[in-house]
Amino acid sequence: MLGVLVFILTLFLLVLVHEYGHYATARFFKVGVEEFGIGFPPAIARWAKGKTVISLNWIPLGGFVRIKGEDENDRSPDSFSVQPVYKRALIIAAGVIMNALVAVALFSIGFGIGMPQDITDGAPAATTVTSATHRVMAVVPDAPADGVIADGDSMVALDGHTFSSLQDLQGYVRAHADQPVAVTISKEGTQRTVTLTPTALAIEGTAEPVIGFGVQLSTIGIVRYPWYQAPVEGLKMTGESFVLIVTTLGNALGNLVRGSPAGIDIAGPVGIAVVTGNVVHLGFLYLLQFVALLSINLSFVNLLPLPALDGGRLLFILIEAVRRKPVPSHVESRIHQIGFSFLLLLVLVVTFFDISRLHLAVPHLW
Repeated sequence: MLGVLVFILTLFLLVLVHEYGHYATARFFKVGVEEFGIGFPPAIARWAKGKTVISLNWIPLGGFVRIKGEDENDRSPDSFSVQPVYKRALIIAAGVIMNALVAVALFSIGFGIGMPQDITDGAPAATTVTSATHRVMAVVPDAPADGVIADGDSMVALDGHTFSSLQDLQGYVRAHADQPVAVTISKEGTQRTVTLTPTALAIEGTAEPVIGFGVQLSTIGIVRYPWYQAPVEGLKMTGESFVLIVTTLGNALGNLVRGSPAGIDIAGPVGIAVVTGNVVHLGFLYLLQFVALLSINLSFVNLLPLPALDGGRLLFILIEAVRRKPVPSHVESRIHQIGFSFLLLLVLVVTFFDISRLHLAVPHLW
């Protein structure tokens, strides 16, 4: 339940920031904004701020902005439709830019106070590392650890010995091949000890068998950067995350063209809410990182050139710039309406598969 509440609050804030980007940029260019909605109708209260109606609504899933002349051919001086191409493009792109800036800010705060990072190959220079732990990232099926150790567990000690480096831990495991080893595992602050016997395992991609329990380990630590370096790292992390999303989607589309499985799982609102609940239990720093990644995903999705999304509207503006005349407003509006209906249907389908995959009964969600 906590995860659902955090997810709703997170989505509300991220979408609201996105819409505020449209609103603020439109007002900067002196374009009329008819309504800025906090949440979605029905309305709780409405009040005027200049020529703009500010509405507080019952459905807390973000917000919306109605810009004068965005969906109709209004020739008023403060109408969106009469503005130069570059102004309209900036107003539409402002939401995506705001979500990217939120990610930069959150990552910067995280790097400044300390954020989880993989330090298996060593920590970056001039950083302070605390709470380093050897985290289980994956378990090999039918290996000694299968069914005993789970993803996300931390390997604290072997036979009572702790290891500062992953290489030392792996060396201890190899030296005790075919011998029972007492493995101390920690998860969410609770420790337990299990007995496992390292064996020779044939791992895909390795020429020789690997002696071990059958777990993939990474050393994760809370890494804190100096205050002056944190914003640089925040900007860098945002860029790298965005590129990773683009690359992953490109590879998935390439696989589909070749007739192979996409290789990625798509999660809808239910799936993301469940993941949010898991992240909440890991702690504030992990949640901060997760929200930043959600903001990047929101900016990326909105940038896709699909009808009803910001990217779709930018595409029509690009077509206008190339043709030197706009697509008729009624045609563009109709395409966006159809696109919005398709997106709603897609959300419903993905949500259905989320529920099926998570083995949840619909009544249990309420």
